Amino acid sequence: MPVATSSEREPPARVPVRSVSAEPSDSPMTERCSRDRRAVTAWVVPAALFGGTLAVYVRTLRPSFGWLDTSELITAAYHLGIGHNPGYPTFMIIGHLFSWLPIGTVAYRLNLMAAVMGALAVVLLYLVCLRAVAQVPKPRQVGAGTAAPRGGLAVSNLRSMRIASALAALTLAFSYTFWDLTTEAEVYTLHACLMLGAILALLRWRDEGRDRDLYLGWLVVGVSMGNHALTALMIPALALLMLLERGGRQLWPRRIRGCAGAFLAGAAVYLYVPLRAMANPPPEVNNPHTLRAFWQLLSAPGCRPLMFSMSAGEVALRTLGFARRTVRELGPFGIGPALLGVGLAMRTDARLTAALLLLLGVDVSYAVNYNIFDIYSYFLPAYLVLAVFLAVGLERIIAWGARALLWLQRGIEKGLTAPRRTALVAALLTYLPVWGFSANFRLVDASQDRQAEDFARNAFAAVERGAVIIGDWWSIAPLGYLKYVEGLRPDVTLSVALSSWDPAGARRVLRRGFLASYPAAYIAEHQTSWRGAFERRYAHEAVGDLTRIYANGKPRLRGRVDSAPPAYRFGDALGLVATACRPREVAQGEVLRITHRWRKLSPIPAQVETLTRIEGPDGCIWRVRSDLANGCYDPSSWRPGEVAEERHVAFIPGDAPPGDYAITVRARHKRENRSLPVWGRGGSTAACEATTAAIRITPRTPRPAPAVYAPRQWRSRPRLAQAQSRARAAETTGLPRPAP
Repeated sequence: MPVATSSEREPPARVPVRSVSAEPSDSPMTERCSRDRRAVTAWVVPAALFGGTLAVYVRTLRPSFGWLDTSELITAAYHLGIGHNPGYPTFMIIGHLFSWLPIGTVAYRLNLMAAVMGALAVVLLYLVCLRAVAQVPKPRQVGAGTAAPRGGLAVSNLRSMRIASALAALTLAFSYTFWDLTTEAEVYTLHACLMLGAILALLRWRDEGRDRDLYLGWLVVGVSMGNHALTALMIPALALLMLLERGGRQLWPRRIRGCAGAFLAGAAVYLYVPLRAMANPPPEVNNPHTLRAFWQLLSAPGCRPLMFSMSAGEVALRTLGFARRTVRELGPFGIGPALLGVGLAMRTDARLTAALLLLLGVDVSYAVNYNIFDIYSYFLPAYLVLAVFLAVGLERIIAWGARALLWLQRGIEKGLTAPRRTALVAALLTYLPVWGFSANFRLVDASQDRQAEDFARNAFAAVERGAVIIGDWWSIAPLGYLKYVEGLRPDVTLSVALSSWDPAGARRVLRRGFLASYPAAYIAEHQTSWRGAFERRYAHEAVGDLTRIYANGKPRLRGRVDSAPPAYRFGDALGLVATACRPREVAQGEVLRITHRWRKLSPIPAQVETLTRIEGPDGCIWRVRSDLANGCYDPSSWRPGEVAEERHVAFIPGDAPPGDYAITVRARHKRENRSLPVWGRGGSTAACEATTAAIRITPRTPRPAPAVYAPRQWRSRPRLAQAQSRARAAETTGLPRPAP
């Protein structure tokens, strides 16, 4: 039986990208200097990409925590806790390390992690593009004197490859979706890093033939599964690349076992979830204490109804939306080079092209069938693939442009050299990243965005001691950051029952017995429609961006006799004595307390409401509609001459322009839908509106980072304390009560 030779067992290794031969030189010293310059350049370009993009990302970084997942992930990473489905153990471990940085607040440190991972992803994309471009045959450099020796690439070709790869990486770096994800703590930039790292490792294995690179790639895939389940969409593409490069015989069984073992070793990061759940760190609602709860955390049963539940028409519209977003991501002049790159790569490197196109198709097919509001971030793998093809197309355009310049300068005694021709064409192509930077900077700049922080701090400042705030995850997560990270208002109970996938949880907190067990109950929700159910069942009152719920009805108060004449008369029955504002000067994002003193002049018509607004030069910045005197005074028992107070809490928007503002008041008939006429002193802006007070909004004052944060939860609690904590979490979050 003939014995297979080594060349038959293993295909010849590809030429490494880094093995680039120099131009023919006259001396060994010249060749050595040229190699040293190329080695330095190989490090300078990635370092410049990392430093430049990181500087831009830090400039646009969110200074504080945000809504929804951002605040939850920061809180969980600070306590080395567990995120929502499926837990995100990889993000928790890396994020916890960033939370120890002595820079700014904990929220800023985790936001900085997103920026660092985004800049690192740009570098990895550059390296992936460089290897993908190196497989495409290069056109002959006419008259350039740069013919490549056997076994390597010409220096001019290497220069154009690096320029094209850098331009493609920068184009993605300043695209709207990717840049926006680097401004706050999220899992997607880390996902991009791990995904590109796995692809780069497999390309190194393909080009250089070392199995350790193959196993390293699958180890990174397993670790990436612990960061985001979207990694599963990459597995078919990587498996196809392996199969096309080596075939089934050379992969089975040793390499398959090695890849499976490396993947399982990386995915073992999920053992972190049950181990840390024993310590019950905040947010406690995410901690699985049983095998069933652990499986529910991984499988996310609440998300399954959202997958592949859309009609064919909706899928077609979302596919069209992806195409439109792609034009926006790559720019109006980036689609052509990307399509050119697909054609070139398909003709010269069909194996890699097939794997990348499979990754793109699987990602888009999944995303357009997943019905969530932030689906745009799920298109990120597709944009990374298109950036690789963009690099291939740009490299060929640079080569063609250099040859065109060489042809145009014929007959000129002192023409451009080959490096200058390449640099001139590359300078024209820098329009792609420059366009993305200029078009998206204002859209993604979050350096002044403190809306979530303002809401959370003002909400805690407005509620009574021992109150409960019920809401969806969008609203409760910022409050959880202040409570569990900065240690504010530990007396306040937070409930995310309105975000529970089980409607029984929301119905449980809707009961009168639950609401009446707290000194005060508030509703804070932005995404769901449960607030209407509470308002239809119970008396309620607006308190800033919160809604105060009176489970037992509003308290009935008596007016106080006051002989002060009213400053404004609304019709013949109602007078406004005065409006008091505390404070008179309020900073952006702070709380303003407004108190109206109403006086009954004659019998008041039923169903009268008031409309209070804060108006400035640019229009209204805050408004509230309320029953007369907050509905706490019975019109039948309110005697003429008595004065009753109506109190409001206004959350001043953080982006309100500084300046002078006026408080205006209207009184309206609910049934007749008309405003009562107004007359009196003080200059009214309309026949039915009275300007009752003036305030000044001042610029925001910088808030220093807390000197001391809440203690980190390290050790497991005693069994009884854990059982009590889980029972309390079940009552306030709507989750099933654990069995005794």
